[in-house]
This record gives sequence, structure tokens and C-alpha cells, in this order.
Amino acid sequence: MTESEINKLYFKEYRLKNKDKIKKAQNKYYLKPDNKLKKKQQAQKRSNELSDIYIKTCIKQYYSYKNIKISFKDITKDMITNKRNKIIKLRNEKISNIKICKCGNSYTRITNKKVNNMCTICNTNKLKKYNIINREHFLSLGRKNSKKYKENLSNTYIKTIIIAPLRKIGLNISFKDIPQELIELKRKELQTKRLLKNKQNGKN
Repeated sequence: MTESEINKLYFKEYRLKNKDKIKKAQNKYYLKPDNKLKKKQQAQKRSNELSDIYIKTCIKQYYSYKNIKISFKDITKDMITNKRNKIIKLRNEKISNIKICKCGNSYTRITNKKVNNMCTICNTNKLKKYNIINREHFLSLGRKNSKKYKENLSNTYIKTIIIAPLRKIGLNISFKDIPQELIELKRKELQTKRLLKNKQNGKN
């Protein structure tokens, strides 16, 4: 074994033993605003220059989405060059699609989607105006839907009934947390209540 290999093994063992200490030290270092800025600037520089480290991290992220574990050593030069060319191509396309809105702000033009090409500020203002004009229409639709949910005893209606008292207590429970068995039990309870109410009112 060479000296460099021995050193690598030693550093590996040291990192494994002192994992928590190293993490704490890194967190302390990056909590400082100056060091945070440095880190951001370094990352921006790497992305602008399309350095090997930046491209390797991009490749690693791509494979992690596919649940494939890959290390920096496994990434070949051909993979780096191919990825770099792809990024350059995408960036050039993005630059060509940058347009200027009527208000003066720049935006990226979406060619594939059937949308009015405008900046985010103009788009939000347009949506706000549309919502204000059609407010009554949306409210009436909401009322109709709520009536339907109530009459049919839909899952969403029953879930809201289950969650409402729990949220008053201070328990933050989402719709996903409620099991289907509980929904079915609540539905049966509501159905029996309705039958009793109808009988009391003299309905069949």
C-alpha cells in the first residue's frame, strides 16, 4: 500500500468515527452570514463555468431520482461531456425564449403550452381581475358542490366533519391521515341520523 492509500483509509475511518462532530462544525460554519454568501457565490460560479464538480452533482441527482446509487468515481469523462453539452443546449434555448412583456419585465416564452405569454406580475393581475369579475359565479358553484357532497355523503364531506372538531382542540390532521374504515363508520352514523330525522318529521 502506498502513502496516499493509507492516508485515504485513515481519513475515511476518521470521518466515520467523527460524523456528528464534523456535521456540527459545518453547520456552525454555514450559519454565519458571510460563509453562507461564500457558499452561494461558489455554487453560482460553478454553475456559470459548468465545472466538472457541478456537472457531476447534476448527474448524481439525475440518477438519485431513478433510485440508482452512483458515486463521483463512477462518472466517466464521456458522461460529463454529454451532460455539459445538454446543459449548454438547454441554456441557449432558454435565452432564445426570453421575451419582454408590455410592462417592461422579462419572461421566458412557453412555446409548447397554449397560454398568454406575459410576465408573472401581469399574469397574477389578470387572474385577480378574472376572479373579482366571476366571484359570484365561483361562489354559486361552490354552494352547489357543497350541497351535492352533503346529499351524497361523499368522502370529502365526511372527512371535513371528522376533522372540524379535532382542529378546534388543536390537532392538525390532514385528509390522508383519516382511514377508509372510519369514513365508512361515520357515513353509517350519518345515514341512521337522517333516517331517524325523516321518521320524526313524518317522511317515509
